Amino acid sequence: MSEPLAIELQMQEAHPSLVALSWFCGITYTFLFVAGMLIQNLVNYKNKSTKGYSTDYALIAFAGFVCLLLNQTLGIVDPFSDAGRVHIMDEVFAVCMLMSSAWALVQCWIYPSD
Repeated sequence: MSEPLAIELQMQEAHPSLVALSWFCGITYTFLFVAGMLIQNLVNYKNKSTKGYSTDYALIAFAGFVCLLLNQTLGIVDPFSDAGRVHIMDEVFAVCMLMSSAWALVQCWIYPSD
């Protein structure tokens, strides 16, 4: 039996309350992480400055979320790839964070940092 199929069968056997808890934690994590980045973007916009926000972090975050989105998309297209089993919530997280990190990166270029 292939490893992805074995993992799929294990997930189907998981207790429904554990599956629900997993989804709740995933949705909560996504919401809080995206909210944190959006608040940073709004503060940068309000202040018309990125003082205290690292341009290096913005660039690395953007590159990382591009790679995450590509990986998650591969997992949805081919669930037997190295990306493994990907839920739609994983894809939503990757898209939201890519957009938010792109916004932060653009802010680093257009607003002064000092």
